Amino acid sequence: MAPRGVSPRRPLDRGKPGQQAIHRAHPAAMEKYEFPAGSMGPKVDAACCFARTTGRTAAIGALADIEAILRGKKGSLLDSRFDGVVFHP
Repeated sequence: MAPRGVSPRRPLDRGKPGQQAIHRAHPAAMEKYEFPAGSMGPKVDAACCFARTTGRTAAIGALADIEAILRGKKGSLLDSRFDGVVFHP
């Protein structure tokens, strides 16, 4: 699953000194973050639901970046096999 649009790679705490972009995460670990309903919220919710119910990886990012997302260079990956949250360097 690859919902279209901006990904959680868009930094958490955007514009603040400690901003971080999510690289990969366990769906349950995403619950501690708040994503706006009018922006990333529905995409993150759908990706978490997909990863939980199918046991497969969900990717969030721009369709133009799909090859880089699949290589782990861009976007965010959600999977129940991942531990916690790993941020992009």
